[in-house]
Amino acid sequence: MKPAVTTQTASFARRQFHLAPRQPCADRRIVGRPPKLALKVMTPESTSIRNPDQALVDLAIESWRFIRAFQRAIKQLDAGEPDRFVSQLRYFEKRVEESLESRGLKLISLAGQPYDPGMAASPLNIADFGPEEMLVVDQMVEPIVTGPGGLLKQGTVLLKRKSS
Repeated sequence: MKPAVTTQTASFARRQFHLAPRQPCADRRIVGRPPKLALKVMTPESTSIRNPDQALVDLAIESWRFIRAFQRAIKQLDAGEPDRFVSQLRYFEKRVEESLESRGLKLISLAGQPYDPGMAASPLNIADFGPEEMLVVDQMVEPIVTGPGGLLKQGTVLLKRKSS
């Protein structure tokens, strides 16, 4: 036996699962009777992702972070073990780059380059240095993302003093 659906549980289900109120069917002969609850149709306008390129950029940045973390983890493995993981990582990185290139997007890393205030990257530790010091990008926290129309997302960097 099925438990009876009360008005209270039906309204709770509509709120909890974003269900539309009960709608009559257009053709009762085929269906028999209208359903008690109808699912709400999700359209691109009703979802939070409105721009597929932005979703791809977000995924690419997270992939970039994952690749860097995986590279650090590989360095901690014993000799001989990392070979298989390195090749899998290279393949993954290549696939990410191919996916970005198909949409005209590119990730740029400035690690090791001299710092210029006009760079498309904001430094997190710029206050630690004087205005006349020669600085180098020590580490990329987030890559720069460019597209066919130019800059899509500014990068984030950590700086260090340039060694003589």
